[in-house]
Amino acid sequence: MAATGTAAAAATGRLLLLLLVGLTAPALALAGYIE
Repeated sequence: MAATGTAAAAATGRLLLLLLVGLTAPALALAGYIE
């Protein structure tokens, strides 16, 4: 069973997604504030 590998991949993907959103949201807010 590759359940652990799948769970690790899902956790990594979720972490990357959170990181991407966490960095993009302030950047968009800052860009909107400047304009």
